Amino acid sequence: MQVVKEQVMRALTSKPSSLDQFKSKLQNLSYTEILKLRQSERMSQEDFQSRPIFTASGPTG
Repeated sequence: MQVVKEQVMRALTSKPSSLDQFKSKLQNLSYTEILKLRQSERMSQEDFQSRPIFTASGPTG
């Protein structure tokens, strides 16, 4: 059910101007495509979160 909700939300974000365009977007967002998008987004988020944080520290001593 969550995948169906995501399909509808993603199709609506493109702001289709007709019902036919909306249906077309839904057809392009298959279950497999949604899973690929989720995985890609998850990997991007993990990459962003796993980047090391460098701090500028003054000379010690």
